[in-house]
Amino acid sequence: MEFFRKRWPCVLLVLLPVLPLWRSILLGEAIGPFDNIRAMMAGMPTPEAWDVLQADAALQFYVWRDLVFEAWRNLEPPFWNQYQLMGTPLLANSQSGGFYPLHILIGLLHIPTAFGITLLAWFHLAFAGLGSRKLSLALGASETGAVAGGCLLVLSPFLLSWVGLASVLTTVAWLPWALYFAIALMRAKNRARDCACLAGCVAMMILGGHLQFAAYGVIGVACVIGWSAVSLRRDRKTVRSAGVAVLAIALGGMLAAPQLLPVLEYGKFSHRKGVATRDGYQGYVSTSIKPFELVGSVTPMLLGEPGQALDGVDSVAPIGTYWPAYVKRGANYAETSSIYFGPVLLLLVLGAVARFKGRLPGGIALVGFVGALLAFGTPLNRLLYFYFPGWSATGSPGRAGVLLIVAMCALAALGWPDEAANRKVDYRRAGIVALLAVLAVVVSAVGLSSLPAWAPEYEGLAALAQSQALLAAAPKIVIALGLMFAIAALGASNRYRYVALGCLVLSQLVIGGWRLIPTSPNPWEAGEPDPNTRIAFINQNWGLNTGWPVTMPPNVAAGLRLYDMGGYDSLLHRDTVAHLREINGQDPAPQANGNIMFIKPDYDRGLLALSGVTEIWSLSSFQFNSGATVEKELLDGPGRANVGERAASIDIDTASGQVVGALGPGTLIVRDRYMPGWSAKVDGESVDLPPGLWREVEIGPGEHTVVFSYVPPGLKRGLALAGFALLALLFMVIWRARCPQDQSRPPQ
Repeated sequence: MEFFRKRWPCVLLVLLPVLPLWRSILLGEAIGPFDNIRAMMAGMPTPEAWDVLQADAALQFYVWRDLVFEAWRNLEPPFWNQYQLMGTPLLANSQSGGFYPLHILIGLLHIPTAFGITLLAWFHLAFAGLGSRKLSLALGASETGAVAGGCLLVLSPFLLSWVGLASVLTTVAWLPWALYFAIALMRAKNRARDCACLAGCVAMMILGGHLQFAAYGVIGVACVIGWSAVSLRRDRKTVRSAGVAVLAIALGGMLAAPQLLPVLEYGKFSHRKGVATRDGYQGYVSTSIKPFELVGSVTPMLLGEPGQALDGVDSVAPIGTYWPAYVKRGANYAETSSIYFGPVLLLLVLGAVARFKGRLPGGIALVGFVGALLAFGTPLNRLLYFYFPGWSATGSPGRAGVLLIVAMCALAALGWPDEAANRKVDYRRAGIVALLAVLAVVVSAVGLSSLPAWAPEYEGLAALAQSQALLAAAPKIVIALGLMFAIAALGASNRYRYVALGCLVLSQLVIGGWRLIPTSPNPWEAGEPDPNTRIAFINQNWGLNTGWPVTMPPNVAAGLRLYDMGGYDSLLHRDTVAHLREINGQDPAPQANGNIMFIKPDYDRGLLALSGVTEIWSLSSFQFNSGATVEKELLDGPGRANVGERAASIDIDTASGQVVGALGPGTLIVRDRYMPGWSAKVDGESVDLPPGLWREVEIGPGEHTVVFSYVPPGLKRGLALAGFALLALLFMVIWRARCPQDQSRPPQ
């Protein structure tokens, strides 16, 4: 008991993620809407309302993690995805997180993919909460207040709604720690240690896979450093600390260079790469958080739920009650969830404002302010869009709200009621202000029924969904308000602090973010691949708000270990897209998503055959019915590999290369994408690979073994940079250990 009495904050934050993840942890369900995907494959209505972003939990992140874990399980680096898009880089798509240390560990330990993803989600939620606690303590919060801030972050609708999209959580979990070490470094207590830790956090954010969120994390760290540099005494120590902090960010980028540089090199060939334009910028900021979405700040249920079916609508498939999707194109719960605070978080932040009389810790307040400015589409976004290379190809600016929610949770910790004299706050007054704010939001929600739909087919749906969402949210709001005042009454007494924390946890569960984690009991199992068979799956469409029947959902083929002509990736080679456009005679992407590549019904049969396709699969009907079947047709052609009229045999096909047996003489053509980084050996002798769409080598008479190997461009340079950064950090820590410690700065 003594152990738990001393370490209860850490124990609580480690166990807390079990509440939102209970179905995955206790029932063994996989994170992702696999049941919905299976129904679409059968041409049947989805059992639940469609959430197109959460579908990526099954379509992208489960598949990518499965490929990465399998590669490391086989002691092989995960460089290449041979199953999609005629072959495409795996490490260089970034979000696969191929070099993320915990992904490597899961693979080496042979942990099953679904269970591994659940363990990673549990770890990163707990780690984010522990980081928020550490950050809050550094800002001057009490222990109980710091734990409260950690609980608010762990159970925030923001973190929970991104659990299925794993690269976001693995990136964001390191942000509170990065902010903490930035503050510690600027206080100059142990620069070498804090520099190494900050560099490690920056590296892990980048290796986590989501570069846009990693960039926002670096912006947050820069805000803390900049504020501290201005607010502290302008002496040599301050300048030195700021310089070391900037060095730490640079070293963190260098540590992640083995994964980052291949991504940047491959990004040069992206189909979305282009010049930033005014029209492009307007489209970019149109996806930012809109004022009407602030009604979700009390409880996100006021906006409805993507997975909750809308009643009273005649539709072949369930339609969600999340009504912003009908009045704003591309609106998504997860991308707006950073402003879903709840009454308790609002109360505690107001308490912090009252306690500090408006003079909040400037660094963390600046982090939240900058995050809000970016998330709401202010002109500050212009700086990133037009002047940061590649930013014009990133997703919604609403994602910058990650800085806002992390800062809000840290400030809420400072507002936790406490017995200490210097922490007294009139929580009755703060509670009344919070209550008035909640009532104003609810009144605003009632008056939003006149918002116009962005598409004619959604006329009337928004008003219907709003009314149902308001009725469903009303009891939750009442309960959350009651818990808010219970915390204000009980939190100041150390005797009742555990009860107050329990009320806080209940309040976060009531506002419902945990309901957004999709789980299914039976994810698909990987089969035995046949490397000499490539399949063209004929698909018609892909829906934003309704699940559409498809022969093979994008990327599922890779999960089943089938070789797919199309695919779905975060980075696509422009030549791959151009070839698929030629086959289709039109844009291969559905209107809903430019990163999905389909083979559509008007395909060119001859070009498919010349692209190595040996089978064509299609649904017998493109309408919802009670049991559509898949029709399979063999296609005559050269196959995936051939020498003239003779077929060649792909004997081994892995995440870093191929072994092909071929009979010469002639040109061996392997109809997999050639990209920089591929090399070949014929019977052990290196040969040149000419640039082109496919991989081709000349072979002489007789039987030959051709070994193709892939090493991502930029990898070797990245390894050299990472090695240099690691040595520099080790030298810094060892050298600093021999020197006397600096005096620390006061909290800022």
